[in-house]
Order: sequence, then structure tokens, then C-alpha cells
Amino acid sequence: MAGRRKNGGIIGPRQLTTTVWSSGDSTGVWDLSAQYLLRRASIWPVPPLYEFRMVGGGGGAGSGYLGGYYGRGGGAGYTIFVTLFAGPWYVIVGRGGRVGSGATGGAAGTLNQGGGGKGGNTPQPYYGSGGGGGFSGVFSSSTINQGNALALAGGGGGGPGDGSNTYSGGYGGGTSGGDAPSGGSYGKGGTASAGGARDGAALAGGDANDGTVYGTGGGGGGYYGGGGGQNNREAGGGGSGLLLTSMTGYVSGSMVNGVGANSGNYQNSGAQESSDSNFVNYGRGSNGIGAGTDGRVLWRTSTDGGVSWSAFNPLSMTSAVQTVTT
Repeated sequence: MAGRRKNGGIIGPRQLTTTVWSSGDSTGVWDLSAQYLLRRASIWPVPPLYEFRMVGGGGGAGSGYLGGYYGRGGGAGYTIFVTLFAGPWYVIVGRGGRVGSGATGGAAGTLNQGGGGKGGNTPQPYYGSGGGGGFSGVFSSSTINQGNALALAGGGGGGPGDGSNTYSGGYGGGTSGGDAPSGGSYGKGGTASAGGARDGAALAGGDANDGTVYGTGGGGGGYYGGGGGQNNREAGGGGSGLLLTSMTGYVSGSMVNGVGANSGNYQNSGAQESSDSNFVNYGRGSNGIGAGTDGRVLWRTSTDGGVSWSAFNPLSMTSAVQTVTT
């Protein structure tokens, strides 16, 4: 009696895998040992990752007596987040805070430009305080509100229109509205519902106090809003950042405060100044009598679990919400 041959071949089409998540070639039932071996061989599909990096708009400077002095604007916050969420995303890039001009003060940004607060008007025409920088942010809907925010980088506070150059704008970024560097009871960040301490609203930076000789800088835009300064020689608080770690598909993220130190400059604040060259000319608080620089948002993708990434796609400030799809 002849021996019985075992059926050791594959019946039907050969099962193949691919690293491309959307191809459908790896559909069906795969046991754990097969998945393990295919992953080790780098031929098992992984969902694509999406990374956003952003910096808000820097705070504008205040112009001092007859333009001879200035109060430096605060630097913006910086945020990174990585997600499996496939979009679409709706992006705002923060506008730099406007410079103060005599009795008019720095203008407030619109919501689509990140909502920086207005610099203060003063009783004398010689001092004009800077407007706060607008936030940069990524939202899950074209309806821009706090409920749809996924990640934000707060804008820096505007510089005061003081008769010296030693006062600077408020902080930007963080998990709550940033205080002015001078601390005390002024220049506080706003709450999630009320926004800035003076005339602030959700996402918008609070306006500066307009009843003093010196004039105070407007608050930077952000999730909590930036508080407007409420006393002479007090800078406005910077806006807050946000990382919605509870969102479906959230992988990782980090935030860094912008700093309104005497330099008033994002790149001199110790906040990612040497490790991320993509933002070397963005998010700076004004370091002279001028506007803060605009923010920036970058995004890129990875299809192999973060081992390699595509080139960054840059988004610069516009007056409209920008839509990102993949």
C-alpha cells in the first residue's frame, strides 16, 4: 500500500501583505504568530502617522516717548503633536502682534489670524503699546471654537508703551494663560470661558488697559486667551497652548512656553531655539519698535510607524482658515 501524501501546499491565492495601510492586501484573519513574523520582516501594514509642529505669533512692541523707547513683545509658544487621526484638519496660523503707534496702540487680530489682543490707547499721544500675537492651531472642524481645538500654540503678549526699554510682553504657550514676566497681580492670563482679563473672549487675547500714561500690551491669543495688562509698566499675559491628549488617535506631543524676558525674542528664550531650525524667523516677539513676526505651522506624514517621514509641508499666515487633507 502506497504511503499517503500530506497536503502541505497552499490552497487558493497566495496570501501577501504590504506596508501600505490603505491597499486592503492584508485583509482577512491572520493569527498572532503570522503577524509577529510579518512585522519583523517589515511587511505588515501600519496606520499612517501625522505630525504637526507650530508656533504662534510673536508679540508686538510698544513705542515709547516720541518713538525713542520701546517695550519688547513676548515670544510665542511652540507645540508638537503626533496623531493617527486622518483629518481633514483646519489650521490657523497666528499673526504677529502689531506695533503700538502713538495713542492708537497695536491693533487686535481677527479670530482667523489667531485673536491677539489690542494694545492700549493712552491719554497722551506719545505712548502706544503693542498688540498681542495670535495663536496658531489645528482644529477638527471649520467651526473654530474651543470644543474643536486639537492643538494650539499661544501667541506672545504685546509690549508696553513705556518710557524705557526694560519692560517686555507676556509669556506665550503653556497650559493656562501666561502671566507677564513681572508677575504681580497684573498681566494675568484669562480663563477658558472668559478669555483675557480685559475684554477677552475664548481663544482671543485680552485687550490692554487703556487708562494709563504708559500703556500696557495686549494679551496673546490662545486656548485660555491672554490677559490684558491692567496697570502701568505691566505687560499683557501671553495666551495659552493646548494638547488634546484625549482625542481619538492621539499618539504624543509636547509644548514649550514662549518667554517674554528682556530680550523679548522667541529665539533667545531657550524655547527650541537650537533644536528646531524650521522656526528661526517665526514666532518672535518684537525686539525693537516693530511688529512681532507671524507664526507658522508645519505638517508631515509617516507610513512606517515613524521610522521615516515625508518632507514638511509649511503653512504661513493668511487671513483665512486653511484646510489640510491627505
